[in-house]
Amino acid sequence: MPGTTVVMEAAIDERDGDGPVRLGALYREHGRAVLRAAYRVTGNLAEAEDVLQTVFLRLATRGTDGVGRAYLLRAAVNGGLDCLRTRRWGDADPAESVARAPGPDRLAESGALREALRDALARLAPRTAEMFLLRHVEGLPNREIAALLGTTPGTVAVTVNRARAQLRELLGDWRGER
Repeated sequence: MPGTTVVMEAAIDERDGDGPVRLGALYREHGRAVLRAAYRVTGNLAEAEDVLQTVFLRLATRGTDGVGRAYLLRAAVNGGLDCLRTRRWGDADPAESVARAPGPDRLAESGALREALRDALARLAPRTAEMFLLRHVEGLPNREIAALLGTTPGTVAVTVNRARAQLRELLGDWRGER
């Protein structure tokens, strides 16, 4: 994150007024968490850095009122999901697909499973994938997710449970069921 940090801090320092102080503090406090969340979703550092920059550049233009850790994690997850969907529907490089194919050793299989999971997450409805990732990747409790998304904890619990069932079905090959 060294390159990203320099670019973002320079952009923050160029602004005037109280906004940059709040934005800079948010970036210093939560920037790494945003990058980690985006990386966990995308599996690609360059894409995660793009998400990080996008999240904070949007805040620079929209303001930081009411923005906290949960909001930033949600923005990172959504940005990461957008990258997955773009990658899934974009022009995929065939050589890249071959490079991600499972090999004989366990490490290659593990990497292929992560790619399969990312692809399966990209197939879920955006809100479902978002709830699943906030719950199981970021570890937020249902109550906090519900408050963040303007719904009830029960709705979050049901949606996350359905997401697990959908992911089980989509990843059936990896579980030996298809």
